[in-house]
Amino acid sequence: MERGELLRLGPALEAFLAEFDRCAIAPTRKLIAAYVRGQLGPLPRKSVMPMALEAGIPPRTLQELLSLHRWDDDLARETLQRRVRRSLAGRPVEAYLLESAFVKRGERTPGVHRGLSRAAGKVENRVVAVHLVAASASGLRLLDSELFLPEEWVSDAARCRKAGIPAGLAYRSRGAVAIDLLRRARGHGLEFSALHLGPGLLTGKELIRSLVDLGLPYAIEADPGIRGWVRPEEGAPACTVEAAVERAARMEIVRGTAAGREPWSGAAFLFWLDLGHGMPGPAGVLSVRPPGASSQRTFIVNPFRPDDVPAVLDRALSGDAVAAEFAGEARQLGLDHFEVRSFLSLKRHFILSALSFALHAEARGSSRPAAAPRGAWAPTRALGAK
Repeated sequence: MERGELLRLGPALEAFLAEFDRCAIAPTRKLIAAYVRGQLGPLPRKSVMPMALEAGIPPRTLQELLSLHRWDDDLARETLQRRVRRSLAGRPVEAYLLESAFVKRGERTPGVHRGLSRAAGKVENRVVAVHLVAASASGLRLLDSELFLPEEWVSDAARCRKAGIPAGLAYRSRGAVAIDLLRRARGHGLEFSALHLGPGLLTGKELIRSLVDLGLPYAIEADPGIRGWVRPEEGAPACTVEAAVERAARMEIVRGTAAGREPWSGAAFLFWLDLGHGMPGPAGVLSVRPPGASSQRTFIVNPFRPDDVPAVLDRALSGDAVAAEFAGEARQLGLDHFEVRSFLSLKRHFILSALSFALHAEARGSSRPAAAPRGAWAPTRALGAK
């Protein structure tokens, strides 16, 4: 936001932050307000030093908000999620689990490790976080974020201790982190009409089993190694999704785009997933290759509409568009502008950033162009239902 716009937002900002009064004493609340203002404002770099100088606060004081001040960050996150639930009540809301990889120098940032960057196409030093985002016609809300800790970190007690990572923290895959975010939000009363994964977050049996248990419709990119059955007959051999796609009949899927009708090569079929506790109802597998692309993408979708595969494809690909929109807003608010050396500081940065996301969405809600609700998942009967 420009400074004039941020100034006009003043009363709304004060009213918004008043809801978090129980989370901190007055001096700390003033620092929280400065942090949120700094993220919403026009600074090109939104790390602690420039935000503190802009607010007329010693940088060390604002840094201590993240590292030393005693305030209830868990309560702040819960309060935010309950506010988002109220503000979006009655509207269809879909959940998106997205991943961010923040390039960082050195080895002291919690969770930093060498990994392949999809954006840069090379191996870089980076920190990976998983985010839960609520998407509706009024915009995106960042509900929660959590650091992904590679096994090399979790197994190094001395390194974890130096970074302030809680002792005994077990390794969790990115999928397990994602499910924990989803369960925490639902525990605070948030309900979603469907769930999607952004690009790069492949799903396995653990994640799908959790979604089935939660009763959530989903459209998620498949781990090619996940197993199941193309035919549900007793004694039929199981195979991987990848093998089933290779044997499936190809079809042309015509998508309507702004540029006109676009033919995609693909395959779509029912697949009974092996989730480790019997054979549940079938999901749909949709494997597509965009025009001119050399590789294909495979999604697992439930409910699945075999009579309208283009619409299913649009739903499956919606994670790409939301991930791109989220990345743009994250850059604008400085989500990756953290320079911290402790686990607590990074956690608090993510929570404060979620506050900034919510206020940003509320402030521009009335000026956002009208759009069809993202959560308008077609009301179809669950596969296998009579």
